Amino acid sequence: MDRVVAAGRSIGCVKFTLLTKQNCPLCDHAKDVIALVEVDFMVETEMIWLETPEGESFAARHKTPFPPVLVIDGVVHGYGRLSEKKLRRELERMAAPRRSLPGRIGRSVRRLVARPPREDWWDDDDGG
Repeated sequence: MDRVVAAGRSIGCVKFTLLTKQNCPLCDHAKDVIALVEVDFMVETEMIWLETPEGESFAARHKTPFPPVLVIDGVVHGYGRLSEKKLRRELERMAAPRRSLPGRIGRSVRRLVARPPREDWWDDDDGG
């Protein structure tokens, strides 16, 4: 099974990368939150230890101040205390249908595109 249904919409498997270290209460909390989210979403989790050369490189590449750091599909989601609510919201957002432009801006652009331009839009009011 490579898809999961979230709020009635399907998304593919999401890749989490967690930068962690030993004796880190926030890292333990992040692991617990990920375990709770894995129940409802299909998640592939990779853990990278900060103490390793790979972990040091990862931390430098993502410019992270301290662990834990959660990266979702290559994009930093956050660091420090991981919020289960925020993480679920992000996964729900990923499952939402894509809109080309947000809200009012998108409606305005669609109206402009749908309406043909006026013939006299370039004329000056001063008759020149």
